[in-house]
Amino acid sequence: APAEVDERNVFGDTVMDNVSGLFYVRDQDGVFARWNDSMQDLLGLSADQMRRTSAISIVHETDRERVAGNIADVFTSGHAETEARLLLKNGVRTFLVNGRRLDIDKTMYLVGSGADITDRKKAEEELHLLNQTLEQRVRDRTNELTVTNAALIQARRFKSEFPATMRPQLRAPRNGV
Repeated sequence: APAEVDERNVFGDTVMDNVSGLFYVRDQDGVFARWNDSMQDLLGLSADQMRRTSAISIVHETDRERVAGNIADVFTSGHAETEARLLLKNGVRTFLVNGRRLDIDKTMYLVGSGADITDRKKAEEELHLLNQTLEQRVRDRTNELTVTNAALIQARRFKSEFPATMRPQLRAPRNGV
């Protein structure tokens, strides 16, 4: 049934190529075995280059050790998810990457997918900075109000004490006249 196998391959390729974001299969040696068109386009590599590319080599240097640990987790526990900065043809982007182990004929593969979360991460950072700024402004305003309130309390005390201290002084000159 070679025609059936070809039909399954066409079906699988069509499904993979229509998955948004990254979709790939890598072998135990860390080399890409299959990938979707989106991934190849984002990396800017030819099919031959993809076959020779180590999956970890597309991960930003500072994320590689952590991602390598996540990959090991996939092969031991069957699943892992992580955020990783990937080196794409148009620069570095952050992806939420999900991996699952797939065992076929005594060979283990990692089936992975990734969604670009760069814009979401940037928005989260901006929101965090705005929140910090707002919290600082609230602290500053609270301090200002505390100082103002203390000044008002002191002024009220002075206002209530002033007539009591001034009455005897005002009376004294009149008594002398």
